[in-house]
Amino acid sequence: MTVRRGSLLLVVMALLEPLAACGEAFKSGAEQTAGGIGGNGVSGGSSSSGRSGSSGTGNGTEPNGGDAGDGGQAGEPDGMNCMVDDDCSEPPSACVRVSCIDGACVESLVDANSPCDGGACDAAGRCITSTCNSKQRDGDETGVDCGGSCGPCPDGQGCTVKADCLSGVCTNNKCQASACTDKVQNGGETGIDCGGNCPSKCSLGQGCSSSADCAIAAGDDADSVRCVAKVCVSTKPPSEAGLPRYWQDFRAQRLVTGTANCGSNDEVCLVGNGPAYQMHGLAPDGSRKTLTKEALFTTDGVVGGGGKFDGTLCLSRLNSDLSLADSGALTAMAWVKPTRDKAPWESAVIGALSHYFIAVDTNPSSQRFLAALATSQSTSFAYRSSSATGGIPKGTWHHVAEVYDTAGAKMLQYVDGKLVNSTAMSGNITSGATSVFLGCRNDASLGQFFIGSLDEVVVYRRALSADELKVYVANTQPAP
Repeated sequence: MTVRRGSLLLVVMALLEPLAACGEAFKSGAEQTAGGIGGNGVSGGSSSSGRSGSSGTGNGTEPNGGDAGDGGQAGEPDGMNCMVDDDCSEPPSACVRVSCIDGACVESLVDANSPCDGGACDAAGRCITSTCNSKQRDGDETGVDCGGSCGPCPDGQGCTVKADCLSGVCTNNKCQASACTDKVQNGGETGIDCGGNCPSKCSLGQGCSSSADCAIAAGDDADSVRCVAKVCVSTKPPSEAGLPRYWQDFRAQRLVTGTANCGSNDEVCLVGNGPAYQMHGLAPDGSRKTLTKEALFTTDGVVGGGGKFDGTLCLSRLNSDLSLADSGALTAMAWVKPTRDKAPWESAVIGALSHYFIAVDTNPSSQRFLAALATSQSTSFAYRSSSATGGIPKGTWHHVAEVYDTAGAKMLQYVDGKLVNSTAMSGNITSGATSVFLGCRNDASLGQFFIGSLDEVVVYRRALSADELKVYVANTQPAP
Protein backbone atom coordinates (compact mmCIF):
# COMPACT_ATOMS: atom_id res chain seq x y z
CA MET A 1 0.00 0.00 0.00
CA THR A 2 1.36 3.39 -0.85
CA VAL A 3 1.28 6.18 1.93
CA ARG A 4 1.99 9.74 1.24
CA ARG A 5 4.70 11.47 3.29
CA GLY A 6 2.46 14.48 4.34
CA SER A 7 -0.24 12.26 5.66
CA LEU A 8 2.20 10.26 7.75
CA LEU A 9 3.44 13.43 9.41
CA LEU A 10 -0.06 14.38 10.50
CA VAL A 11 -0.64 11.00 12.09
CA VAL A 12 2.62 11.16 14.08
CA MET A 13 1.77 14.64 15.43
CA ALA A 14 -1.64 13.48 16.58
CA LEU A 15 -0.06 10.63 18.51
CA LEU A 16 2.52 12.90 20.24
CA GLU A 17 -0.03 15.60 21.45
CA PRO A 18 -1.22 13.72 24.62
CA LEU A 19 2.40 13.12 25.62
CA ALA A 20 3.05 16.86 25.48
CA ALA A 21 0.11 17.56 27.77
CA CYS A 22 1.50 15.13 30.29
CA GLY A 23 4.83 16.95 30.24
CA GLU A 24 3.20 20.32 31.03
CA ALA A 25 1.39 18.77 33.98
CA PHE A 26 4.64 17.32 35.29
CA LYS A 27 6.36 20.68 34.93
CA SER A 28 3.60 22.53 36.77
CA GLY A 29 3.77 20.06 39.66
CA ALA A 30 7.47 20.55 39.95
CA GLU A 31 7.10 24.33 40.13
CA GLN A 32 4.47 24.08 42.84
CA THR A 33 6.65 21.74 44.83
CA ALA A 34 9.46 24.24 44.71
CA GLY A 35 7.39 27.29 45.56
CA GLY A 36 4.79 25.84 48.03
CA ILE A 37 1.01 26.22 48.12
CA GLY A 38 -0.53 29.41 49.41
CA GLY A 39 -1.98 28.92 52.97
CA ASN A 40 -5.63 29.25 54.00
CA GLY A 41 -6.63 32.44 55.75
CA VAL A 42 -6.90 32.45 59.59
CA SER A 43 -10.47 31.77 60.65
CA GLY A 44 -12.60 34.42 62.33
CA GLY A 45 -13.51 34.62 66.04
CA SER A 46 -15.70 32.20 67.86
CA SER A 47 -18.86 34.30 67.61
CA SER A 48 -21.34 33.45 64.95
CA SER A 49 -21.00 36.99 63.72
CA GLY A 50 -17.37 36.39 62.57
CA ARG A 51 -16.62 35.11 59.02
CA SER A 52 -13.92 32.64 57.87
CA GLY A 53 -10.75 33.92 56.21
CA SER A 54 -10.27 33.41 52.42
CA SER A 55 -7.68 30.97 51.01
CA GLY A 56 -4.24 32.26 50.07
CA THR A 57 -2.83 32.19 46.51
CA GLY A 58 0.68 31.49 45.17
CA ASN A 59 2.73 30.11 42.30
CA GLY A 60 6.03 28.41 41.82
CA THR A 61 7.90 31.60 41.14
CA GLU A 62 7.29 32.85 44.67
CA PRO A 63 9.83 31.14 46.93
CA ASN A 64 7.95 31.76 50.17
CA GLY A 65 4.64 30.44 49.01
CA GLY A 66 1.35 32.33 48.53
CA ASP A 67 0.00 35.19 50.54
CA ALA A 68 -1.92 34.33 53.70
CA GLY A 69 -5.73 34.69 53.73
CA ASP A 70 -7.26 37.88 55.19
CA GLY A 71 -8.19 36.20 58.55
CA GLY A 72 -11.95 36.96 58.62
CA GLN A 73 -13.98 39.31 60.85
CA ALA A 74 -13.70 38.73 64.63
CA GLY A 75 -16.83 37.72 66.72
CA GLU A 76 -17.91 39.14 70.18
CA PRO A 77 -15.56 38.41 73.09
CA ASP A 78 -16.29 35.43 75.32
CA GLY A 79 -18.60 36.29 78.38
CA MET A 80 -20.65 39.03 76.67
CA ASN A 81 -24.01 37.71 78.05
CA CYS A 82 -25.87 40.64 79.75
CA MET A 83 -26.80 44.27 79.36
CA VAL A 84 -28.25 45.00 82.85
CA ASP A 85 -28.28 43.23 86.22
CA ASP A 86 -31.71 41.75 85.57
CA ASP A 87 -30.28 39.75 82.67
CA CYS A 88 -28.26 37.69 85.14
CA SER A 89 -29.46 34.61 86.97
CA GLU A 90 -30.57 34.74 90.61
CA PRO A 91 -27.70 34.80 93.14
CA PRO A 92 -27.01 31.52 94.94
CA SER A 93 -27.78 33.08 98.38
CA ALA A 94 -28.85 36.32 100.03
CA CYS A 95 -25.21 36.98 100.87
CA VAL A 96 -24.15 37.10 97.21
CA ARG A 97 -25.07 39.68 94.62
CA VAL A 98 -24.85 39.21 90.86
CA SER A 99 -24.14 42.28 88.73
CA CYS A 100 -23.69 42.93 85.01
CA ILE A 101 -20.23 44.40 84.51
CA ASP A 102 -18.83 45.02 81.00
CA GLY A 103 -21.36 42.63 79.54
CA ALA A 104 -20.56 39.77 81.92
CA CYS A 105 -22.48 38.56 84.99
CA VAL A 106 -20.13 38.84 87.96
CA GLU A 107 -20.74 37.54 91.52
CA SER A 108 -19.63 39.50 94.61
CA LEU A 109 -20.33 39.38 98.35
CA VAL A 110 -22.81 41.72 99.99
CA ASP A 111 -21.69 43.87 102.90
CA ALA A 112 -21.13 42.09 106.18
CA ASN A 113 -24.13 42.22 108.55
CA SER A 114 -26.57 42.54 105.66
CA PRO A 115 -29.81 40.68 106.47
CA CYS A 116 -30.35 37.16 105.17
CA ASP A 117 -32.83 34.42 105.97
CA GLY A 118 -33.20 34.51 109.76
CA GLY A 119 -29.83 36.14 110.32
CA ALA A 120 -27.06 38.24 108.80
CA CYS A 121 -24.22 37.74 106.31
CA ASP A 122 -20.65 37.47 107.53
CA ALA A 123 -17.53 38.70 105.72
CA ALA A 124 -17.14 35.34 103.97
CA GLY A 125 -20.63 35.51 102.45
CA ARG A 126 -22.22 33.00 104.81
CA CYS A 127 -25.68 33.52 106.32
CA ILE A 128 -25.32 33.34 110.09
CA THR A 129 -28.66 32.65 111.76
CA SER A 130 -29.60 34.62 114.90
CA THR A 131 -29.95 32.35 117.92
CA CYS A 132 -31.47 35.05 120.18
CA ASN A 133 -30.17 33.19 123.23
CA SER A 134 -26.42 32.74 122.74
CA LYS A 135 -25.50 35.59 125.10
CA GLN A 136 -23.57 37.17 122.25
CA ARG A 137 -24.49 39.21 119.23
CA ASP A 138 -24.89 37.08 116.11
CA GLY A 139 -26.94 36.90 112.97
CA ASP A 140 -28.97 40.06 112.38
CA GLU A 141 -29.12 40.98 116.04
CA THR A 142 -28.45 44.65 116.74
CA GLY A 143 -27.78 43.99 120.43
CA VAL A 144 -26.98 40.91 122.44
CA ASP A 145 -29.80 38.44 121.74
CA CYS A 146 -32.14 41.26 120.68
CA GLY A 147 -33.06 43.41 117.72
CA GLY A 148 -33.36 42.26 114.12
CA SER A 149 -35.31 39.02 113.94
CA CYS A 150 -35.14 38.70 117.74
CA GLY A 151 -37.30 40.77 120.08
CA PRO A 152 -36.73 44.51 120.59
CA CYS A 153 -33.80 45.63 122.71
CA PRO A 154 -33.85 47.38 126.09
CA ASP A 155 -32.42 50.85 126.55
CA GLY A 156 -28.72 51.15 125.83
CA GLN A 157 -28.51 48.22 123.41
CA GLY A 158 -27.67 48.56 119.72
CA CYS A 159 -30.23 49.27 117.00
CA THR A 160 -30.56 50.22 113.36
CA VAL A 161 -34.27 51.13 113.28
CA LYS A 162 -36.82 52.08 115.95
CA ALA A 163 -38.41 48.64 115.79
CA ASP A 164 -35.23 47.24 117.33
CA CYS A 165 -35.99 49.10 120.58
CA LEU A 166 -38.55 48.52 123.31
CA SER A 167 -38.84 52.30 123.59
CA GLY A 168 -39.34 52.71 119.86
CA VAL A 169 -36.54 55.30 119.83
CA CYS A 170 -33.24 54.55 118.07
CA THR A 171 -30.70 57.39 118.06
CA ASN A 172 -27.12 57.01 116.85
CA ASN A 173 -27.62 53.22 116.67
CA LYS A 174 -28.49 53.04 120.36
CA CYS A 175 -31.87 52.40 121.99
CA GLN A 176 -32.95 55.40 124.07
CA ALA A 177 -35.04 55.48 127.24
CA SER A 178 -38.72 56.39 126.77
CA ALA A 179 -39.67 60.00 127.46
CA CYS A 180 -42.83 62.09 127.38
CA THR A 181 -41.31 64.30 124.67
CA ASP A 182 -39.96 61.81 122.11
CA LYS A 183 -43.09 61.81 119.87
CA VAL A 184 -43.44 58.04 120.30
CA GLN A 185 -45.94 56.11 122.40
CA ASN A 186 -43.73 54.18 124.81
CA GLY A 187 -43.13 53.48 128.46
CA GLY A 188 -46.34 53.82 130.43
CA GLU A 189 -47.93 56.25 127.97
CA THR A 190 -51.44 55.51 126.70
CA GLY A 191 -51.09 57.90 123.74
CA ILE A 192 -48.20 59.67 122.05
CA ASP A 193 -46.40 61.52 124.88
CA CYS A 194 -49.58 61.62 126.98
CA GLY A 195 -51.51 59.67 129.58
CA GLY A 196 -50.12 57.09 131.95
CA ASN A 197 -46.99 58.41 133.64
CA CYS A 198 -46.83 61.57 131.50
CA PRO A 199 -48.02 64.89 132.91
CA SER A 200 -49.97 65.69 129.73
CA LYS A 201 -53.43 64.23 129.27
CA CYS A 202 -54.49 62.75 125.94
CA SER A 203 -56.74 64.60 123.50
CA LEU A 204 -59.84 63.10 121.89
CA GLY A 205 -58.94 60.18 119.64
CA GLN A 206 -55.76 59.36 121.57
CA GLY A 207 -55.28 56.19 123.59
CA CYS A 208 -56.24 55.74 127.22
CA SER A 209 -56.55 53.11 129.90
CA SER A 210 -59.08 55.10 131.94
CA SER A 211 -60.92 58.41 131.71
CA ALA A 212 -58.20 59.92 133.92
CA ASP A 213 -55.85 59.75 130.91
CA CYS A 214 -58.10 62.07 128.84
CA ALA A 215 -57.79 65.85 128.65
CA ILE A 216 -60.73 67.98 129.78
CA ALA A 217 -61.41 71.05 127.67
CA ALA A 218 -61.50 74.44 129.37
CA GLY A 219 -64.91 75.08 130.87
CA ASP A 220 -65.94 71.40 130.83
CA ASP A 221 -66.16 69.01 133.74
CA ALA A 222 -64.64 65.57 134.19
CA ASP A 223 -67.74 63.85 132.79
CA SER A 224 -67.31 65.53 129.38
CA VAL A 225 -64.72 62.95 128.33
CA ARG A 226 -64.57 59.22 128.71
CA CYS A 227 -62.27 56.33 127.86
CA VAL A 228 -64.20 54.00 125.55
CA ALA A 229 -62.51 50.98 123.95
CA LYS A 230 -59.14 52.48 125.03
CA VAL A 231 -59.76 55.73 123.14
CA CYS A 232 -60.57 59.17 124.60
CA VAL A 233 -64.03 60.29 123.39
CA SER A 234 -66.41 63.14 124.08
CA THR A 235 -69.70 62.56 125.88
CA LYS A 236 -71.17 65.78 124.52
CA PRO A 237 -74.03 65.67 122.00
CA PRO A 238 -72.88 65.78 118.35
CA SER A 239 -72.05 69.32 117.25
CA GLU A 240 -69.97 69.08 114.07
CA ALA A 241 -72.97 69.75 111.80
CA GLY A 242 -74.75 72.09 114.21
CA LEU A 243 -75.08 72.66 117.94
CA PRO A 244 -78.07 71.46 119.94
CA ARG A 245 -80.94 73.88 120.40
CA TYR A 246 -81.39 72.65 123.95
CA TRP A 247 -79.29 70.36 126.13
CA GLN A 248 -80.28 69.46 129.66
CA ASP A 249 -77.53 67.51 131.38
CA PHE A 250 -78.89 67.73 134.96
CA ARG A 251 -75.67 68.96 136.52
CA ALA A 252 -76.28 70.46 139.95
CA GLN A 253 -74.87 73.80 138.78
CA ARG A 254 -77.77 74.12 136.30
CA LEU A 255 -80.14 74.89 139.15
CA VAL A 256 -79.94 78.67 139.54
CA THR A 257 -81.74 81.28 141.61
CA GLY A 258 -82.71 84.91 141.35
CA THR A 259 -84.86 86.86 138.98
CA ALA A 260 -81.81 87.81 136.96
CA ASN A 261 -81.38 84.15 136.03
CA CYS A 262 -84.95 82.92 136.11
CA GLY A 263 -87.13 85.88 135.29
CA SER A 264 -89.53 87.88 137.39
CA ASN A 265 -91.99 85.06 137.93
CA ASP A 266 -89.70 82.56 139.63
CA GLU A 267 -86.80 82.59 142.06
CA VAL A 268 -85.51 79.11 141.13
CA CYS A 269 -85.18 77.52 137.70
CA LEU A 270 -83.23 74.87 135.79
CA VAL A 271 -81.17 76.11 132.85
CA GLY A 272 -79.70 74.18 129.96
CA ASN A 273 -76.07 73.60 129.06
CA GLY A 274 -75.48 76.24 126.40
CA PRO A 275 -78.60 78.27 125.56
CA ALA A 276 -80.20 78.73 128.98
CA TYR A 277 -83.91 78.14 128.29
CA GLN A 278 -85.00 78.43 131.91
CA MET A 279 -87.29 75.58 132.95
CA HIS A 280 -89.72 76.03 135.85
CA GLY A 281 -91.19 73.40 138.15
CA LEU A 282 -94.83 72.30 137.87
CA ALA A 283 -96.98 70.23 140.20
CA PRO A 284 -99.62 67.78 138.87
CA ASP A 285 -102.34 70.41 139.29
CA GLY A 286 -100.42 72.84 137.08
CA SER A 287 -99.25 75.13 139.86
CA ARG A 288 -95.65 76.23 140.21
CA LYS A 289 -93.47 73.92 142.26
CA THR A 290 -90.21 75.10 143.75
CA LEU A 291 -87.24 73.17 142.46
CA THR A 292 -84.67 71.84 144.92
CA LYS A 293 -81.51 69.85 144.41
CA GLU A 294 -82.82 67.11 146.67
CA ALA A 295 -86.04 66.76 144.70
CA LEU A 296 -84.56 67.06 141.21
CA PHE A 297 -81.11 65.46 141.06
CA THR A 298 -79.86 61.91 141.45
CA THR A 299 -76.40 60.38 141.29
CA ASP A 300 -77.93 57.68 139.10
CA GLY A 301 -77.18 59.25 135.71
CA VAL A 302 -75.58 58.24 132.44
CA VAL A 303 -73.06 61.07 132.14
CA GLY A 304 -72.50 62.21 135.69
CA GLY A 305 -75.73 62.68 137.65
CA GLY A 306 -79.25 62.56 136.25
CA GLY A 307 -82.70 64.04 136.71
CA LYS A 308 -85.04 62.42 139.21
CA PHE A 309 -88.78 62.33 138.49
CA ASP A 310 -91.24 60.79 140.94
CA GLY A 311 -94.54 61.56 139.21
CA THR A 312 -95.18 64.75 141.23
CA LEU A 313 -92.90 67.10 139.32
CA CYS A 314 -92.21 68.16 135.75
CA LEU A 315 -90.55 71.12 134.01
CA SER A 316 -91.95 73.59 131.51
CA ARG A 317 -91.08 76.65 129.44
CA LEU A 318 -94.03 78.73 128.25
CA ASN A 319 -94.50 79.62 124.58
CA SER A 320 -90.96 78.69 123.65
CA ASP A 321 -89.24 78.43 120.30
CA LEU A 322 -88.14 75.02 121.56
CA SER A 323 -91.47 73.93 120.12
CA LEU A 324 -89.57 74.12 116.79
CA ALA A 325 -92.57 75.69 115.01
CA ASP A 326 -92.20 75.81 111.21
CA SER A 327 -88.96 73.86 111.30
CA GLY A 328 -88.34 71.38 108.50
CA ALA A 329 -86.20 69.08 110.64
CA LEU A 330 -85.73 68.01 114.25
CA THR A 331 -84.08 65.57 116.61
CA ALA A 332 -85.42 65.01 120.13
CA MET A 333 -83.53 62.47 122.21
CA ALA A 334 -82.77 61.42 125.79
CA TRP A 335 -81.43 58.68 128.00
CA VAL A 336 -84.38 57.19 129.91
CA LYS A 337 -84.73 54.83 132.86
CA PRO A 338 -88.45 54.40 133.53
CA THR A 339 -89.67 52.80 136.75
CA ARG A 340 -93.47 53.34 136.45
CA ASP A 341 -95.16 50.12 137.53
CA LYS A 342 -98.88 50.87 137.10
CA ALA A 343 -101.26 52.54 134.67
CA PRO A 344 -101.37 54.98 133.07
CA TRP A 345 -98.31 53.50 131.42
CA GLU A 346 -97.21 56.37 129.17
CA SER A 347 -94.37 58.48 130.58
CA ALA A 348 -93.64 61.68 128.65
CA VAL A 349 -90.02 62.76 128.13
CA ILE A 350 -90.01 66.07 126.24
CA GLY A 351 -92.07 67.87 123.61
CA ALA A 352 -94.68 70.45 122.68
CA LEU A 353 -98.33 69.57 122.14
CA SER A 354 -99.33 69.26 118.46
CA HIS A 355 -95.70 69.78 117.42
CA TYR A 356 -93.51 66.88 118.58
CA PHE A 357 -93.23 64.60 121.59
CA ILE A 358 -91.25 61.59 122.78
CA ALA A 359 -92.39 59.22 125.53
CA VAL A 360 -92.08 55.61 126.70
CA ASP A 361 -94.72 53.00 127.32
CA THR A 362 -93.82 50.95 130.39
CA ASN A 363 -96.72 48.51 130.16
CA PRO A 364 -95.07 45.12 130.79
CA SER A 365 -96.81 43.76 127.70
CA SER A 366 -95.37 46.42 125.39
CA GLN A 367 -92.42 48.46 126.78
CA ARG A 368 -92.04 50.56 123.64
CA PHE A 369 -90.63 53.93 122.60
CA LEU A 370 -93.39 56.37 121.53
CA ALA A 371 -93.02 59.42 119.27
CA ALA A 372 -95.55 61.93 117.91
CA LEU A 373 -95.12 64.60 115.23
CA ALA A 374 -97.52 67.02 113.56
CA THR A 375 -96.62 68.89 110.37
CA SER A 376 -98.28 71.10 107.80
CA GLN A 377 -98.93 67.97 105.72
CA SER A 378 -99.51 65.43 108.53
CA THR A 379 -101.63 66.92 111.29
CA SER A 380 -102.36 63.75 113.27
CA PHE A 381 -100.55 63.84 116.62
CA ALA A 382 -100.93 60.21 117.59
CA TYR A 383 -98.01 58.34 119.12
CA ARG A 384 -96.18 56.05 116.71
CA SER A 385 -94.14 53.02 117.73
CA SER A 386 -92.61 49.88 116.33
CA SER A 387 -94.55 46.63 116.46
CA ALA A 388 -91.69 45.03 118.40
CA THR A 389 -92.07 44.86 122.17
CA GLY A 390 -89.62 44.82 125.05
CA GLY A 391 -87.47 47.67 123.71
CA ILE A 392 -87.67 49.78 126.87
CA PRO A 393 -87.75 47.43 129.87
CA LYS A 394 -88.40 49.03 133.23
CA GLY A 395 -85.45 49.90 135.46
CA THR A 396 -82.68 49.98 132.82
CA TRP A 397 -81.11 52.85 130.87
CA HIS A 398 -81.94 53.16 127.16
CA HIS A 399 -81.44 55.90 124.62
CA VAL A 400 -84.43 57.04 122.56
CA ALA A 401 -84.41 59.47 119.59
CA GLU A 402 -87.04 60.92 117.27
CA VAL A 403 -85.54 62.20 113.99
CA TYR A 404 -87.36 64.03 111.20
CA ASP A 405 -86.30 65.77 108.00
CA THR A 406 -88.91 66.92 105.48
CA ALA A 407 -86.41 66.25 102.68
CA GLY A 408 -86.34 62.58 103.68
CA ALA A 409 -90.13 62.56 104.18
CA LYS A 410 -89.87 60.19 107.14
CA MET A 411 -90.07 60.32 110.92
CA LEU A 412 -87.52 57.84 112.30
CA GLN A 413 -87.41 56.31 115.76
CA TYR A 414 -84.21 54.92 117.28
CA VAL A 415 -83.61 52.91 120.45
CA ASP A 416 -80.01 52.58 121.63
CA GLY A 417 -78.77 53.88 118.28
CA LYS A 418 -80.74 51.36 116.22
CA LEU A 419 -83.63 52.22 113.92
CA VAL A 420 -86.85 50.63 115.22
CA ASN A 421 -89.58 52.44 113.28
CA SER A 422 -90.11 54.63 110.21
CA THR A 423 -93.26 56.66 109.42
CA ALA A 424 -93.82 58.44 106.10
CA MET A 425 -94.39 62.17 106.70
CA SER A 426 -93.72 65.49 104.98
CA GLY A 427 -94.05 69.22 105.55
CA ASN A 428 -92.75 71.57 108.23
CA ILE A 429 -93.55 71.21 111.92
CA THR A 430 -96.80 72.91 112.91
CA SER A 431 -96.71 76.73 113.02
CA GLY A 432 -96.96 78.79 116.20
CA ALA A 433 -94.77 78.67 119.26
CA THR A 434 -96.21 76.80 122.21
CA SER A 435 -95.11 75.62 125.64
CA VAL A 436 -92.53 72.87 125.99
CA PHE A 437 -92.74 70.26 128.75
CA LEU A 438 -90.06 67.98 130.18
CA GLY A 439 -91.25 65.01 132.23
CA CYS A 440 -94.97 65.46 131.54
CA ARG A 441 -97.46 66.28 128.79
CA ASN A 442 -100.16 68.95 128.72
CA ASP A 443 -103.35 68.06 126.90
CA ALA A 444 -106.49 69.34 128.61
CA SER A 445 -104.48 69.03 131.82
CA LEU A 446 -101.06 67.84 132.86
CA GLY A 447 -100.54 64.10 132.58
CA GLN A 448 -98.16 61.30 131.59
CA PHE A 449 -95.77 62.33 134.38
CA PHE A 450 -92.46 60.55 134.01
CA ILE A 451 -91.47 58.24 136.84
CA GLY A 452 -87.83 57.22 136.88
CA SER A 453 -84.60 58.95 135.79
CA LEU A 454 -83.74 61.08 132.75
CA ASP A 455 -80.38 62.28 131.49
CA GLU A 456 -78.89 64.11 128.50
CA VAL A 457 -82.18 65.43 127.10
CA VAL A 458 -81.29 67.10 123.79
CA VAL A 459 -83.29 68.88 121.07
CA TYR A 460 -81.93 69.90 117.65
CA ARG A 461 -83.37 71.91 114.80
CA ARG A 462 -81.79 69.41 112.42
CA ALA A 463 -81.87 65.68 111.76
CA LEU A 464 -78.96 63.75 113.22
CA SER A 465 -77.57 61.04 110.98
CA ALA A 466 -77.68 57.37 111.90
CA ASP A 467 -73.88 57.42 112.32
CA GLU A 468 -74.01 60.43 114.66
CA LEU A 469 -76.54 58.66 116.85
CA LYS A 470 -74.60 55.41 116.84
CA VAL A 471 -71.35 57.08 117.91
CA TYR A 472 -73.05 59.24 120.54
CA VAL A 473 -74.80 56.27 122.12
CA ALA A 474 -71.55 54.28 122.18
CA ASN A 475 -69.69 57.20 123.82
CA THR A 476 -72.31 57.75 126.52
CA GLN A 477 -73.37 54.17 127.15
CA PRO A 478 -73.70 53.66 130.92
CA ALA A 479 -71.46 51.11 132.54
CA PRO A 480 -73.16 47.71 132.93
